[in-house]
Amino acid sequence: MRFAFKTAPQHTNWDDMLDVWRAADDIELFESGWLFDHFYRSTRIRRACLEGWVTLTALAQATKRLRLGTLVTGIHYRHPAVLANMAATLDIISGAGSSRDRGRLE
Repeated sequence: MRFAFKTAPQHTNWDDMLDVWRAADDIELFESGWLFDHFYRSTRIRRACLEGWVTLTALAQATKRLRLGTLVTGIHYRHPAVLANMAATLDIISGAGSSRDRGRLE
């Protein structure tokens, strides 16, 4: 059985999200962490909604072992080649091409 967690990149701030991901990285039970890639908040509360792929890239640098993924990715407002390049970049930053044989992107 594999366990994962999800954080929503809305109604929070970067420091709190980073604290959660670093704590989860230290808990062996969790294999992966996930967030979504929406441009807009899901409620009318006026707080930031962090962009999913940029946030995952930053989290890849802040964690060591967690696999990374998005539960939802908006494919209608990104050209497929741009999205593929974003995913490949995240995979490289998370460890592909280094001493590991693959990155941590799910």
